[in-house]
Amino acid sequence: MNTNIPNGFSLDPQSGLYYKTTIGINEQGQPGEWDTWYYPDTGEFVQTFTPTVPNIKISRTPAAAPKKIALLHIALPVAGLLVGILIAVFQFGGSGGGGSLTPNGQGNPPGGGQAQGTPDPNSGGDTQNPGSSSPGVSAPVEIPSEKLSVAGGHILGLRANGTTIIASDADSTPIDVSGWTDIIAVAMGSYHAVGLKSNGTVVATGDNYSGQLDVSGWSDIIAIAAAGRHTVGLKSDGTLVKAGANDYNEMNVSGWNDIVSISHGTNHIVGLKSDGTVVAAGENDKGQTEVSGWSGIVYLEAGDYHTLGVKADGTVVGTGWSTSNQLELKDFHNIIAVAGGYGHTVGLRADGTVIGTGSNSYGQLDLSGWTNIIALACEGFITVGLKSDGTVLSTGSTDYGEAPDTSGWNLC
Repeated sequence: MNTNIPNGFSLDPQSGLYYKTTIGINEQGQPGEWDTWYYPDTGEFVQTFTPTVPNIKISRTPAAAPKKIALLHIALPVAGLLVGILIAVFQFGGSGGGGSLTPNGQGNPPGGGQAQGTPDPNSGGDTQNPGSSSPGVSAPVEIPSEKLSVAGGHILGLRANGTTIIASDADSTPIDVSGWTDIIAVAMGSYHAVGLKSNGTVVATGDNYSGQLDVSGWSDIIAIAAAGRHTVGLKSDGTLVKAGANDYNEMNVSGWNDIVSISHGTNHIVGLKSDGTVVAAGENDKGQTEVSGWSGIVYLEAGDYHTLGVKADGTVVGTGWSTSNQLELKDFHNIIAVAGGYGHTVGLRADGTVIGTGSNSYGQLDLSGWTNIIALACEGFITVGLKSDGTVLSTGSTDYGEAPDTSGWNLC
């Protein structure tokens, strides 16, 4: 028996299998829950899908599930809306790399003790429909925002094999991430890079002026965020750990709990709770932390000086700085993810196209030709998009010239 249980999986006492759950849709567009089941006797994986009726919350809560991060089960008021968001943010598989899982199309744990499909790291395919899949069923649609991060003149990317790649503008101090392996999420600060490993530990490199690299003792981490000279980690129990500067009280998060995702702006941090509400800490000179009245949020993102939340109906709410109209969000519909820079906001539609609002002074909103996008990242005057084929698009400019070149990247 394989006793090395993948992090992020919980025990189902009735079947003796381990599982993790995501919200997604099947090939017919039905919303529901995807359960990924792990067989400890063979080390194999199987997926099952349980559809849910629109406007009805999913309420699957197996007993005795140790350290299972709370998933935000949101009613889906539009059956066809692609709100396939992994609220828990982490993607703890066995190796943190790519691969495909063969679904069996059933709504319960597979019987017989033998897995119906095994991960194939060489299968290829995109995030929305990876390599091996049974007829009539597709893999869960997730927003792989943890694969891409941009800050300080650097764009940091995560390959499917768990290694990382970085591109920098001409005037930025190089940051070396070439030796990183087994990474499942990345985050970029102004002068440092952070990687989350599949065993729940964290690596960091770059400038350590404010102690933002002091993460060597962290464990049981399921998500990371970074900005400026700050690094934050989300633990599987829903609490946070932090390292780095605290000039604006952005690190005053010791009382936070029940958090399922985090995002960091220039000097503020926001956290999404399992009930769909939001908490925030840090600088509030532009109203970027005024989120106490928000509810029903399924995706949360901090821009440089504003905060954005996607609601279950695909609309977007925002607060903070809007001198460039970056909070003019009335035309944002069918949105499944958002990102924000210094003076602009972009939204990822369910059809893989992108909408933008705010300043376009450096071309950061030149998005008309972008299609098949599955994740977005912004900072300053740059917008970056990950396509379903693993290639990466970028537009805009850093303070010192054109956006870093990602033209040769493939993160598949």
